[in-house]
Amino acid sequence: MIYALVLSFALLESVQPAPSHQQYTDKYGYFKGQRLPQLPIGSDGCYCPPIIRPVCGSTGAIVYTYMNECVLRCTEGVDLLYDGPCCASSVCLPYAAPVCDSENMIYRNPCAFEEAQCFSHRILSRHLSMDSSSPACACVESCTEEWSPVCDSTGKTHPNACVFRNAQCFLKERNQEQIEIAHEGQCCADVCQSTDSGSFSLCDSVGRSHSDLCSYYRARCEQRHAPPPSSSSSSSITIAHFGPCSSLSSHLSNSYLNSLLISFAARDEPKY
Repeated sequence: MIYALVLSFALLESVQPAPSHQQYTDKYGYFKGQRLPQLPIGSDGCYCPPIIRPVCGSTGAIVYTYMNECVLRCTEGVDLLYDGPCCASSVCLPYAAPVCDSENMIYRNPCAFEEAQCFSHRILSRHLSMDSSSPACACVESCTEEWSPVCDSTGKTHPNACVFRNAQCFLKERNQEQIEIAHEGQCCADVCQSTDSGSFSLCDSVGRSHSDLCSYYRARCEQRHAPPPSSSSSSSITIAHFGPCSSLSSHLSNSYLNSLLISFAARDEPKY
């Protein structure tokens, strides 16, 4: 999670005697937690004193704050992470810019830094300070809250090009990962939700059935942003009729109701 913190913890661990309980690390060798021996549970359950002295434990990827260590040890399969409530990242707005700490580590946004700061305090009893003048933050920009979305090469929608460049900066500095803008507008997976566009099935102009309007809108979006086809048949798909592509429903294509539904679908189509 935090390379500097993990290194510091590894150094501390190297000079301490081996613990009697088992330690758990992730695939990178970073500290994850300690599996404590479980307390015996009698016929009336495991009894713990009503003392509020919270500890943070995890079962896999799920972390949870327990009232005290006894309660944690009475729960099967839980790893003790650290004393105190679990560090949790707040939900930052999508426009929030990356920030850096005094050790030149970059974080996706201030909320991620606050979680790291909490982790540093819980594990190492050490204060982590923010310093966005660090070299790792040299490529970070201050962005407006303008909604002019772009879609990146991994299929993620960013509110505008400035926010994308900040994400690009973060991924390059933190993970040596490179992303590019795939196209302007939202990524096709984000243009609609099936629950927002009705559940009418329909047949498009190339004979494909769609379970609902959202599925059709996404297919239209993907066609618009796909590389130009080598053949001459490059016209956009349209709605042939509502109902699945079958001979039983083809009579709908000339009905007045079908024409009304098509006009409503065209009116409500999202911008790509």
